[in-house]
Amino acid sequence: MVICSGHASDFMENVRMTGRKGKNSMALRSLFLVAFASLSLAGCGGNRDRDAIIQAFSDAGMEPETGECVADKAKDDMDPKLYDALVEAAKSNDDSLDTLSTEQQEEFGKFMFEAALSCVPLELQ
Repeated sequence: MVICSGHASDFMENVRMTGRKGKNSMALRSLFLVAFASLSLAGCGGNRDRDAIIQAFSDAGMEPETGECVADKAKDDMDPKLYDALVEAAKSNDDSLDTLSTEQQEEFGKFMFEAALSCVPLELQ
């Protein structure tokens, strides 16, 4: 599934699924893996955190340039706790983002949607 090179409405549908459990947990995991890859640049990890986020986004089908942009925005603009969660999820390739509260999931989804819109080249939007 390519999250950031499709239409904004497709991406937003994936964001809406993040608060649900059960059959949509795969969409949640994909979104979080992408987000996790871009937001794990905090703390001592520095470039390793950023690289893990970018790799997770790439594994989810995001273009490398878009993943780098989103990762940088995450480092600069994301809540530190959410960023740390993203880094952990990207490094461990697990569902650890599922443990975020509903409010944190909504904040994360909103951040990812806005970052994706600002990072995806205009010709792909």
